[in-house]
Amino acid sequence: MNTDGFEDQEWVRQGVALALAREYERDARSFLGLFAENLERTFPDATNVERKGIFKKTVFRVTLDLGGTRLTIEDPGKGPLVGKRGQVVRGITLKTEEAPVAEILEQIGQELQTRASRNAETQAALGRWLGFGSG
Repeated sequence: MNTDGFEDQEWVRQGVALALAREYERDARSFLGLFAENLERTFPDATNVERKGIFKKTVFRVTLDLGGTRLTIEDPGKGPLVGKRGQVVRGITLKTEEAPVAEILEQIGQELQTRASRNAETQAALGRWLGFGSG
């Protein structure tokens, strides 16, 4: 695994959390669909995406499991998106609390950046996702 120059990449200098927050601010509902697709592609084992609709499936909930924490962003249909943070012990969610979507994105961004610092394939995937080429 070659992570040389990781810290020098543009998207790393900007910060994954900041890049996610900017995308979210542009259009929250469009963001949720793109966010879900990219998380599924980048972290398929840790991501659960729920869709609804008959002809056109739309994302209404994205959940990322980070070991002891489960982070969720969902679209209630009306109003702003809702963020949730749950504490997970042995696969069971013990406590779930609402949290601002910006906080959830910050936590997800930090985790993605940490994982990318240890894995060249994840670096490349995040670089593509955030629009900075192949990393």
